Amino acid sequence: MKQFLGFCAMAMLIVGCGWFQPVEVTEIVGFNNLRMTSGILQGSLQLRVYNPNPYALHAISSEVDVFIDGELSGHCTLAEPVRIPGDASSDVVLDIISEEKALGSLLKSGLKGLLGGASVVKARGVVTGKQWWIMSEIPLEYTDTLRLQ
Repeated sequence: MKQFLGFCAMAMLIVGCGWFQPVEVTEIVGFNNLRMTSGILQGSLQLRVYNPNPYALHAISSEVDVFIDGELSGHCTLAEPVRIPGDASSDVVLDIISEEKALGSLLKSGLKGLLGGASVVKARGVVTGKQWWIMSEIPLEYTDTLRLQ
């Protein structure tokens, strides 16, 4: 029982003293391997995440939406759980899969590409991480231009 109370006191000390600092996306490497097959856009989005805390964070899930020219076109899911060491950066890869109903916006993007234009692709949402029992959300917003070939 004394060990449990000691653990609780230590946890309150860590949280109460402000030792926890927000984890942040320091760099968005960009979209990789974007391709359209059978009307579905697939690829990945690579992020570099910095954990300023002295203990590791485990990225466990993501809720990121992908928009093409302002229309919701798909979602990003965490490719695999990633351990981000304390006071270090790690790369996190999100898999992109478009929705079937997004075929219209994808076709418009393809038509723009044939005419020499580009589409604006935006990813917005959060990646959820866990440090011990504390859940942490890492906000994400990224915009890029896409030229389908």
